[in-house]
Amino acid sequence: LFSGAAPTGRSSRFRLLPVYSILRRKQEKTEEICPRMDAPQRTGKSKVVLLTQSAEKTGEKRRNLGRKGLANKGGFRYTDMKYRPFCDRRSGRKRQNMKMLEDRIRKDGIVREGNVLKVDSFINHQMDIPLFREMAKEWKRLFAGKPINKVLTIEASGIGIAAVVASEFNVPVVFAKKSMSINLDYDNYETKIQSFTHKKIYNVIVSKKFLTPEDHVLIIDDFLANGCALMGLLELTEKAGAAVEGIGIAVEKGFQQGGELIRSKGIQLESLAIVDAMDSATGEITFRDQPQQS
Repeated sequence: LFSGAAPTGRSSRFRLLPVYSILRRKQEKTEEICPRMDAPQRTGKSKVVLLTQSAEKTGEKRRNLGRKGLANKGGFRYTDMKYRPFCDRRSGRKRQNMKMLEDRIRKDGIVREGNVLKVDSFINHQMDIPLFREMAKEWKRLFAGKPINKVLTIEASGIGIAAVVASEFNVPVVFAKKSMSINLDYDNYETKIQSFTHKKIYNVIVSKKFLTPEDHVLIIDDFLANGCALMGLLELTEKAGAAVEGIGIAVEKGFQQGGELIRSKGIQLESLAIVDAMDSATGEITFRDQPQQS
């Protein structure tokens, strides 16, 4: 097969290229941007390329999915990402935002006696919003396909992260209040939660107007230790008849019972960093190796 006939009267310098040669050149050009599934990953310095889900799975418009539409016929999306210096593959990508968060905790986190990990310089006092945006993008990928229409958290440390996550999902965020105030209605869902950090019990409240049976909720919080806060939020959603589509946690203390307790309920729990051990004497932090995601 040939790509076309030579124009009449033209010189012989016009060569006829087989169709398969043209297709091969297009394939090679595509592979320069991102290698085949069986090719090794490449590392870049500033501009990088990320291969993610197909347009059909992400639901994004075709014109938003590529560099000049190159290779978009295969349903691939290429994106420049600040924090991902590699070319990803469909099969089994490791959570790079998890690695980024781990590195930040090692750099700026402070370990204190009593299994206390201080991350107040970038998570729960001073907040690093660019970091939060990358975490939100990772949760968006991990919970892709879920019909999430609301983000739920508890005051106060989870509000900053939850707000950025809600922006990424383009849905409202609701935070459970730890005290009654004059601007709250009296028609509320309530439960009691014991705080690991403050060592006290709170009466946690969410208005029935903002948590309904029509809601498909993604719960977001900064820390998971004993799981008391999450169990309280799960109780509130159960009272409201809302569906919990998943839980996203920034930092999980894997040596405490909370993670195992939540996973035993069959809920999709995605912790971006899981701490398996901390040493207050040396400041050393050991993170759990998490399996790659399909």
